[in-house]
Amino acid sequence: MTTTTVTLQEELLQFVPIFRERAKKDTVFGQFPKENIQNLIDAGYTKSPLCTTDGGQGLTASELVHYQQIVASGDGPTAVAIGWHVSTLYAILRDTTWPEKTKRYVIEEVKKGALLNYVLSERGAGSPTRNAGPQTTAKKVEGGYLINGHKSFATLAPALDLFIISANCEGEEALFVVPNSESITIDTSAWDSVAMRGTASSDVYLKDVFVEDHHFIKYVNIAHAVRNSPASLLHIPACYIGIAQAARDEAFAFARAYVPRGRETAIIDAAHIQQKLGEIEWRLATATSHLAYGALLFDEERSFEEVRRILSSAKITATHYAIEVVDLAMRIVGASGLSEKSILYRYYLHVRAGLHNPPSDDEIYTYLTETAP
Repeated sequence: MTTTTVTLQEELLQFVPIFRERAKKDTVFGQFPKENIQNLIDAGYTKSPLCTTDGGQGLTASELVHYQQIVASGDGPTAVAIGWHVSTLYAILRDTTWPEKTKRYVIEEVKKGALLNYVLSERGAGSPTRNAGPQTTAKKVEGGYLINGHKSFATLAPALDLFIISANCEGEEALFVVPNSESITIDTSAWDSVAMRGTASSDVYLKDVFVEDHHFIKYVNIAHAVRNSPASLLHIPACYIGIAQAARDEAFAFARAYVPRGRETAIIDAAHIQQKLGEIEWRLATATSHLAYGALLFDEERSFEEVRRILSSAKITATHYAIEVVDLAMRIVGASGLSEKSILYRYYLHVRAGLHNPPSDDEIYTYLTETAP
């Protein structure tokens, strides 16, 4: 008897139509896609960055961006939410400055199904990439630390098992791994964005949260650490390319099926529709290849500055072209694309969020200018 092994890519592709149907049937706008997240956990996607001896597949940067595009073409908020876990884990495993004991703790928790994410932002403080130091505090006590503070934009918050928290520790910026506990309160009502609401990027309150000594990661300049992490530069552009791919599919399906009065064939035969569809294909191919090239350089272990320049540029290409692709799709479908019954209007909202995911355009332009040879 022959058994067929389904690859991770094949399993993710099978989820695409399932995720799309769930999004269309979502009667509560922006509810957290917990079924989708559980599907991805069960498929082993959340463990994929781990090495094979730890139950993963040693996910490469090229695979990460490809898989994220697939998931996002099924549901954007799901991809952004789970992408922060996958890309954060990917970055941690390659960070040689993490204490081995702390890293091993994280690995063992992920092997058991734990989800994690960096939780760095705070209300009214601005982006951590712009030197917004944490007001959250960590006080050294016997056997560990007591952490108190209020964090915001904690993507994936309802499902997080491990919060990687930035805190002011006796005058220095530091990072800690904080397991979820009764001392942590998640305020889901604080996240009311009309775009990507399903990411559940909620507020998190920490009240006298005790963590053991080995949960201390390191003293670090948070802004520098964030800017030099490959996490957001890999998965964020991939997500928005995936959303644009979903909009593209809707546009092609509509153009092939819609035959208005006065025409004998579907509008896909009309020159002005072909022009728009061709522009969609060009933008998607350009954004995908730009990001894929950056990921390939990362896999080849080129210098981080070389890789960062390409991936930073790819983030702009992906997010800007994704917006243009969805806009073109909306023009093809027409006013019905703004109907609540249409999934297109959600894509239209979701792609705008890419402009606000770090690093922002102006940060990238400044960085490219300052590092120009």
